[in-house]
Amino acid sequence: MIAYVMLGSNDIPTSRAFYDPLMHLIGAEPRAGASDKRVSYAQAGGMPILASTRPYDEALAQAGNGVMVAFPVASRERVEEAYALALRLGAHDEGAPGVRSDQTIPSTAATFATRWATSCVSAISTGPRRSRRSRAYESGD
Repeated sequence: MIAYVMLGSNDIPTSRAFYDPLMHLIGAEPRAGASDKRVSYAQAGGMPILASTRPYDEALAQAGNGVMVAFPVASRERVEEAYALALRLGAHDEGAPGVRSDQTIPSTAATFATRWATSCVSAISTGPRRSRRSRAYESGD
């Protein structure tokens, strides 16, 4: 349904320092053509694409309040790994891993905002509960 998402950045090297390892964790790699103005990532099928780019109009990238991009991952454990990695890379915590039953699709999600505040991203798993620890999320233990 979505072909690509572009997140504005005023500093592509800093953006890459964050997104390169995070995208690798979820199975996406930088595509050919990365430059000091843009980098894009995709999984093996080529789409959807996440791009971190300087705005085309050359104005400063600014945060879009209420905008969030969620990346699907294979398991709840991978949600936790992505969350921990994002925080180590300098992201701000916007919601620790846990069941989000108030969402349209009940899921385990972790939300983190990049420190340069032009985007908010999340890792999400809608897969089955695989461990006792995952069941504890739902009960609040």
